[in-house]
Amino acid sequence: MSQFHKQRLKYLTSLKYGDAIKAEEHGSGSVPVYGSNGQFSETSKPNTQAPVIVIGRKGSFGKINWSDESVYATDTTFFVDSTATKVDLRWLYYYLLSIGLDTESDDAAVPGLSRELAYSKYIIVPPSLKQRRIASYLDRETSEIDRLIAAKERLLTLLSEKRRALITHAITKTHQLKFDKYQKIRFDGNVDFPVVPLKYLTKISGGATPNRAEREYWEGDIPWVSPKDMKSTRIFDSQEHITERGLSASGLNLLPVHSLMIVVRGMILAHSMPVALNEVPVTINQDMRALTFDQRVLPTFALLYFQGFSSWLLTQVTESAHGTKKLDTEVIQSLPFMLFPLKDQEAVVDFVATSSNTINLMEERTMQTIQLLNERRSALIASAVTGELEV
Repeated sequence: MSQFHKQRLKYLTSLKYGDAIKAEEHGSGSVPVYGSNGQFSETSKPNTQAPVIVIGRKGSFGKINWSDESVYATDTTFFVDSTATKVDLRWLYYYLLSIGLDTESDDAAVPGLSRELAYSKYIIVPPSLKQRRIASYLDRETSEIDRLIAAKERLLTLLSEKRRALITHAITKTHQLKFDKYQKIRFDGNVDFPVVPLKYLTKISGGATPNRAEREYWEGDIPWVSPKDMKSTRIFDSQEHITERGLSASGLNLLPVHSLMIVVRGMILAHSMPVALNEVPVTINQDMRALTFDQRVLPTFALLYFQGFSSWLLTQVTESAHGTKKLDTEVIQSLPFMLFPLKDQEAVVDFVATSSNTINLMEERTMQTIQLLNERRSALIASAVTGELEV
């Protein structure tokens, strides 16, 4: 530790601003395009050297990404390459992971990372040879942890597929329905229920973000649900809250309990379709839609229905001009909804609840393991880069 010295980040590196990218430049080549949440497109020319650290500046602020190749860093990011620092770049990447840049916003209208705030962070700096040794050690150790996490995430995917198959089986068994590989519906024999476009059964509401520059709009008692809260199918609270003034100033409405909330914009739609029911009155941001059903539909059955149709819904996801994934409201409105009698909806919900107990338990244990592995990874990085762990 005697060889280590403390220095502010501003004296070790420059955080360079990324550049805006034109809509027509998306998909024009093979160079990765990085936003604050990682790669989301490709283009023809890079604006960084290789390798490079890309840091979220707006939106998913403080998120740290690494690329072994040169990339195009967009204007929602900072980046650091060999032209911006004299220290070992891989060591710096690990150190940036450990200092919590994603926990402090500059309170602008959009959550963001202030460059001055980042520059003010103190870094414990070892000699160059030690930096390389630490980086090599962490490459070895974190790759093993990442391998274990990836295996657990594959298990979660398999469990999710098993639940989806269970839901589909429960629905199709109730009224002798079949799905082909494209999830188009076929009927065997006579059916005693209508298939109704969803728009005739529900009210669809959008969301918004109150002005973040107005402090009296924030830190109230009203849960403000955004995609980052959609990690469970039942929502009891949110990470951020707004006030009554924020609610009225933004034209938002409180959603009644058991509204079905859906993520309709974000890169998560590249692989997942988060849906959930709110167990308390909430409001939502602009990347969400909420469905409030009439008396003919059980919300718990609607939740299962959307989970069962999630694979098909993902095929309807498109890309905005900026490369963000989106699900148009018109797709949701036109979704054919099998309007079973309420007693059959209840039977499906009960069957899935009973049959899912083992899946739920395995998912819970697997997620706990992933959390512990991530905590182990973070602790290992922090202790190595600061010299607390001798490597």
